[in-house]
Amino acid sequence: MMRIGFDFCVLASHPSLPGHFPDQPVVPGVVLLDHVMTHLQKVTGRRITQLQHVKFTALARPDEQNHVRCELTAARVSFRATTLRDGAVIELANGMLLLQGTDRSTQ
Repeated sequence: MMRIGFDFCVLASHPSLPGHFPDQPVVPGVVLLDHVMTHLQKVTGRRITQLQHVKFTALARPDEQNHVRCELTAARVSFRATTLRDGAVIELANGMLLLQGTDRSTQ
């Protein structure tokens, strides 16, 4: 098993934020998930083929520093996204993703 971690921040100027929500912007879950998937694809060189389980557990806010911790096996990645808010670690999302296979029949 391999473990990786990375940080990211969604700026308040991100184009998805004006509609989510006026006067109290939140980062859409799909934007958070896109950061996770894009980073994993860069690190592993493999595509994400399936989202098995993804759960959003708290609202992500713009301009917050977010941390993602991942555990990778040959075929799967489990992840947990968190942020530090008011001195407490808040879980934003967690899930399990499947990676493309290593043989030609599953690529």
